[in-house]
Amino acid sequence: MFDIRSLRAMLSIPDSPGAPGPSPEQEINRLRDRVAELEEENINLRQLEVTIQRNARLFDVILDRCHEGIGLLTSDLIVLRLIHSSIGYDEMDVSGQSFLAFIHPDDSGCFQKSFSQLLTAQAKSVSCEIRLRRKDESWVWLACEMTDMLDDPDVQAILLNVRPITTHKE
Repeated sequence: MFDIRSLRAMLSIPDSPGAPGPSPEQEINRLRDRVAELEEENINLRQLEVTIQRNARLFDVILDRCHEGIGLLTSDLIVLRLIHSSIGYDEMDVSGQSFLAFIHPDDSGCFQKSFSQLLTAQAKSVSCEIRLRRKDESWVWLACEMTDMLDDPDVQAILLNVRPITTHKE
């Protein structure tokens, strides 16, 4: 926040009503300088926006070619986000649901044990192999890696990476 004195200085308002202010020429030059600064800042922001759009397109292209699934889970195993699905689900299909609902009942214990090791700080990252129900109701074997990123202020979730290994298991 600005105090009144710094605000007066920015606007070139004299501290006392009787004090002389800048001449009209000085004020015009100050305003021209400020306009030039703002124009340069605007150019930089536009370049930054182009870079962000380019990076977003690059990320989308990479994910389109990716065979892995990427998601974010809460510490209660609720799906926060589905960044990329390798088994047919859309984010709206799974967001807010328990991840356990998609795991084969025979693999649930193994997954929960690995997840528990992660949360109790026995490991920063854990892996396991599970079967997950596809959107078409069939089962697929996946290698699952979970990374605790709950303390990362930009993520605040468990990062879940899965990759199909059905051909390896059969």
